[in-house]
Amino acid sequence: MVKFSLLAASLVAPTVLAGPLPGPQTQTESQVSPRQGGYYFQNWSEGGSNIRCNNGGGGGYTATWNSKGGFVCGKGWSYGGNRAIKYTGSYNATGPGYLAVYGWTRNPLIEYYIIEAHADLAPNEPWTSKGNFSTAEGDYEIFTSTRVNKPSIEGTRTFQQFWSVRKEQRVGGTVTTQTHFDQWSKLGMRLGSHDYVIMATEGYTATGGPGSSGQGPRPSLLTLLLRPVRELRSYATRALRSASYPVRGVWYFARHPEFYPLFVGRLLPLSIISFLVYFLLFTFAFLPQYLFLLIFHGAAGALINTTVLVLGEGLVVIQGLFEGFFVDECRVDIFDATLINYGFTELIAPHRVLFLDAPNSVKMLGKPTSPAEYQPWSIKQIIELIVFLPLNLVPYFGTPAFIMITGSRLGKLSHHRWFKLRGVNKKDMKQEIKSRRWEYLWFGTVAMVMELVPVLSFFFLLTSTAGAAMWAAKMEERARVRVGQPTAHGEHAHQDAEGPVYYDDPV
Repeated sequence: MVKFSLLAASLVAPTVLAGPLPGPQTQTESQVSPRQGGYYFQNWSEGGSNIRCNNGGGGGYTATWNSKGGFVCGKGWSYGGNRAIKYTGSYNATGPGYLAVYGWTRNPLIEYYIIEAHADLAPNEPWTSKGNFSTAEGDYEIFTSTRVNKPSIEGTRTFQQFWSVRKEQRVGGTVTTQTHFDQWSKLGMRLGSHDYVIMATEGYTATGGPGSSGQGPRPSLLTLLLRPVRELRSYATRALRSASYPVRGVWYFARHPEFYPLFVGRLLPLSIISFLVYFLLFTFAFLPQYLFLLIFHGAAGALINTTVLVLGEGLVVIQGLFEGFFVDECRVDIFDATLINYGFTELIAPHRVLFLDAPNSVKMLGKPTSPAEYQPWSIKQIIELIVFLPLNLVPYFGTPAFIMITGSRLGKLSHHRWFKLRGVNKKDMKQEIKSRRWEYLWFGTVAMVMELVPVLSFFFLLTSTAGAAMWAAKMEERARVRVGQPTAHGEHAHQDAEGPVYYDDPV
């Protein structure tokens, strides 16, 4: 365990990391004089495992990690601006990562770093060098870069990053932030109104490369034994959370009468279509398939598998011929209206006309000003449904496998509208889907089961859309909410104004 000390009452109390020995973690701790008052503690992660950032006493924290998931943790103040930040400690890490003074401004939205020490510095990152400068505190090189549709203190945004990178690395000393602000200003790099600033430890994954790691004391035997249990619990929690959204969407839809006209307006034609399709299939296709499956299954198994098989065949016909023409526009309206109900009007506004004085979110929706589709009409999805239908012939496991495989595709398409609203390109969209593929599997599986219910399939199609929008809204909220609280020490400790630190959870 490494110990840090901050001495001056006017200085931020941060912590620095400890780094890589031959294993999966890193540890750091710092200690600050009680008279320095309260500090804000940040612990942000984009979902990587094996990341531990603990709030220590005073200005201290510890960080241990070995992960491909990015994280930022540290300690500082809720307001940045001109500060002289004195810190001591140690930094010892491998892979992409920094020890840096880290902060944000608003209007314009800027993320900035003053890097004091680093492991792999910005591998494959598109940084632009702006020059060098020297001060009594050291020599630095200045860079800029742009983040497109990434998490920020204002949600998913496109914003600039400003960097000062110390040429001779150190772990301990004083960083006067105004010195860097002035140098950036000379180069036309304009900051906005200051938000929080911390002394931070960051690790992340290079494009196509490994993650970063830092290590302190080896974990105990009990920790090693419990690790699989914790990971299993994490997978189960994520699966249950995502699987709950199609069900929650039913309750949400029912509690919002403004959605009812969207349902009723398409209910009659789709109900007639669904009834005719399923009537013909169950009349002419059910019995031959049941008799065939009876050869390989018992009576009960043949009945269940044949029912799912016929429902799947009906779903192929309905989706392939009618759903895109009758339902997609309705699903876009429900998705957009749900986001408006959660307060994300600014996500919708650039993409369609909005009547802000309307009495409810549905009536606020005008014509789209850009292509609007809930999910693309996917011939691949239709082909997958057809190709995997024979799985229902397999005893016991065939039907669940069919539902989960097709449900996985359904889940991956459930946030297509959200990606388009945010302007996410195809490459970043694939990365986001990949990072949540476990969650999309279970969301889609539950939605698929509900949509296989005859007659009610159209209703559940719309409620699952509301559930997908609720899920997207929750992720937007987590990207924007700043959670945390200052840690004060001593009876007369000073505490900064309220303003907890940024935290983001992708699930």
